[in-house]
Amino acid sequence: MDVIELAKQLGKQLQEEEIYINFRVQQQNLETDKELQSKINEFNNQKIKLNQEMSKEDFDQELINNLNDDLRNQYEGLVQNEKMIKFNEDKQNFDGLIHKINSIINRAANGEDPFLENFEEEKGCGGSCAGCSGCYN
Repeated sequence: MDVIELAKQLGKQLQEEEIYINFRVQQQNLETDKELQSKINEFNNQKIKLNQEMSKEDFDQELINNLNDDLRNQYEGLVQNEKMIKFNEDKQNFDGLIHKINSIINRAANGEDPFLENFEEEKGCGGSCAGCSGCYN
């Protein structure tokens, strides 16, 4: 079996993992919740309004403060939503799995032992992006 076929098998296996399935279920729950999607759209529209006002030469500081306050309140409401909390937990678990997989592949590509399972040291960012497989925090 060549390496591309192995990658395909890994992808197939990944889709059968409970972590992946949980993540996708929660993602679908968010996408089909019309009330939550409406709140997310409101939040995004508010961000656009804030950015537009801030980019004006003669911006209105009071309006910016009000938009900022509204944004903070909307954000708090979103992140406290039960579906959003569960989605974020499952996304973090899934991202952690992807990080481990990428770490193994990157180590192997750099001639290191792919069976080394020391993921804890790799979680933080050392500031240098050389050889980085992406941020994970």
